[in-house]
Amino acid sequence: MTSDSIDEGLEDLQAIEHLLQIWLSYTPHLKIDIECAYNIGLSTIVDGETVQVCKSSEMTVTRNQNEFDVRGERNRGHAVFSIDADGLLLNPTREQLRCFMVKLLNLGGLDKRIYRPLMQDRKRFDLAARDVSEIRGE
Repeated sequence: MTSDSIDEGLEDLQAIEHLLQIWLSYTPHLKIDIECAYNIGLSTIVDGETVQVCKSSEMTVTRNQNEFDVRGERNRGHAVFSIDADGLLLNPTREQLRCFMVKLLNLGGLDKRIYRPLMQDRKRFDLAARDVSEIRGE
């Protein structure tokens, strides 16, 4: 293993940890906004259905079992998250975190020099995300 690949691995790990921190600070507020501000109970969305959050917004929510994909115009911004049977937010899966990264990249909310290689190389992303999960004890 070269020193460049070690540096790249550490940078990837830091980037994914940073991405996870953004998800953890943003997604609970997004869930509350959808449920309260727009008067949509997540449990009322039918599995497989896509609903517009409010008429004046481009935001939509699609439910797939206990997972919710929240999209803005042209898949920009927002998140994918899951809730448990009691409606509590679960930590993101690797795939949900990757979807969040793509949405933020599309929005311009992440540094493309750092995150684009992780988006383009699935194996590299999965390795860094797995390492973050192991470090966090998940």
